[in-house]
Amino acid sequence: METRDLNIVKILYQHQHEYMNSDAIAKLLGLSSKTIRSHIKIINEASNEYGFTILIKKSKGYQLQIMDEGLFNYFLNERFLKDENLNFNNQDSRIRYIMKKLLLDNHYTKLESLSESMFVSVGTLKNDMNEMRKILSQYEIEIVSRPNYGMKIIGKEFQIRYAIAQFLLNNQHVNIGFTEDDIKSVKSYLIKLLSKYKIEIPEVKLDNLVTHINIAIVRMRNELMIEQQFQIEEQPLPKELKEFFQEMIQFIEHRFDLNLPKKEMDYLYIHFVTTGIMNEVTNVPRNNMIETMIKHMLDHIKRIFYLDLTTDNALKKNLYLHLCTSIHRYKYKMNIRNPMLNEIKQNYPFAFDIALVASKMIEKDLKVQISESEIGYLALHFEMALNRIETDKGKLNVILVCNSGLTSSQLIKYKLMQNFGNQIQISEIIELYNIHKANLKQSDLIISTVPINDTVDLPVLYVNPIMSQQDLDKIQRYIDLKDSHHSEALIEIIELKTKLNNKDDLLKFLNTQLKKRDLIHSGFIDSVEEREQHASTAYGNLVAIPHPVMPLAKQTFIYMITMEKPIAWDDKEVQIVFCLGLKKNTTINLEKMYQNLTDIINDYTKVLKLIEADNEEQFHKVFSP
Repeated sequence: METRDLNIVKILYQHQHEYMNSDAIAKLLGLSSKTIRSHIKIINEASNEYGFTILIKKSKGYQLQIMDEGLFNYFLNERFLKDENLNFNNQDSRIRYIMKKLLLDNHYTKLESLSESMFVSVGTLKNDMNEMRKILSQYEIEIVSRPNYGMKIIGKEFQIRYAIAQFLLNNQHVNIGFTEDDIKSVKSYLIKLLSKYKIEIPEVKLDNLVTHINIAIVRMRNELMIEQQFQIEEQPLPKELKEFFQEMIQFIEHRFDLNLPKKEMDYLYIHFVTTGIMNEVTNVPRNNMIETMIKHMLDHIKRIFYLDLTTDNALKKNLYLHLCTSIHRYKYKMNIRNPMLNEIKQNYPFAFDIALVASKMIEKDLKVQISESEIGYLALHFEMALNRIETDKGKLNVILVCNSGLTSSQLIKYKLMQNFGNQIQISEIIELYNIHKANLKQSDLIISTVPINDTVDLPVLYVNPIMSQQDLDKIQRYIDLKDSHHSEALIEIIELKTKLNNKDDLLKFLNTQLKKRDLIHSGFIDSVEEREQHASTAYGNLVAIPHPVMPLAKQTFIYMITMEKPIAWDDKEVQIVFCLGLKKNTTINLEKMYQNLTDIINDYTKVLKLIEADNEEQFHKVFSP
């Protein structure tokens, strides 16, 4: 269609509930009535393939009739929509477009006006508004309506700016009123300061700071100022960062001819700190409050999980730097998105549970609420700590006694590590005559190629200098026997192809069955439900692992349930449930148990086999290597 044809369709669409004569259309387009009539005839020859036609009625004129709304919307979007590469057939695009208007325009907007400009029905936009209200509620922003005026947003300016940064500026095409030259000048000056103070930060952090500076400048130019008071005195800055920040403020005031009020400087300070720039300097001042909070956190984790991380200095340093940066985000509800959240929960469920417990201690100390995304970032630090201790935790410390020389002893060590590397560690390799010098108190076992006549207070396994399969089997039997003596039995319960059809019924069923078996203390299911409120345990691939954070079981158990049909579990579907219960002071290897579950979660083929299992033998077979 020609441009004239498209413009005629657009006018008729904007007046689709009434007839328009050719004179009225001609006047709007600056054409003759005869030209309008001839073009409408041409339009109607092709209109069916676009889902519409133009009705012609003598004495009344023309009216647009839409026969296929989907085809017609596609037609309009393809030909008229130029703004920011949006496609209004897509809800995300519509929401982003409306969000921009509401967040950037400080006045009322009518739904009918949006409908006409976007070529989308009012009914469709009403559905979009429900979704927008959910999104904006995360920033404590409301959409209010006023009869005959339309709708607008209300909320704290701090939160509105944050929503602009999080929701709009992820789309590079959105222009919020800041020129490309302005953006370049701010970024160039910050790079100059980084060089001056010998600080290196990832470019994504630099761009994030530039973004918030830009938003602040645009909003201040429009006289939309920060009104809340910030309390930031508890966060000391290293000397170079103080000077960096002061020079940055001076540049902004001079370059953009602004006189920043104290509240606006505090606003920029918050974003300056939360970019993570504190992590990039070496002489971070001590903060006793944060150090005490980390101590409380690790002590609590030790009590809950029987996992001692209190001596992991790398973890304490990483948590300290993380909290120096994130403490303001918690305090001012800067709910950052975590694009890795689902992967973290799915691949590191034990670390995520530890982080959840840690977050409860932070919430208690700071009187704040921590989002699931933030818990995900904390989990990464705990996962690194778990990796550091994984090589040693639960392994037997072995002294290797060998009289055949260095090459022979190294060959035996290699063979041992090849077969038992995840079960033992060789703490010493010694000659028989040095057995009295060995660190027997810190060891669990001696493996020797020669008879030991002296009395030693350790079990001894004798092997051949060239180890045979019988030697390896002997060592494995010893390890298995030792594990069985030191670890409690995990109680397993299996229910297959149940007819449970929702999450609430499933949790009630669990509560009833676990009480019947006398496996739980009072409050177990309440704690499970509280855990679900903090972070859903539906990890994807049709799997959920509900469990309380506290050890509220009388015996450590895993209750496995499959359903005939998937059930809704928050925003996911679930058809197999692994309910975990831990007793106090359990000796079960929790990391190993979580790892086994992680292997299942990430293998959709295994999940389907478990769901399809008709009996326990088939079910257990899936877990077999």
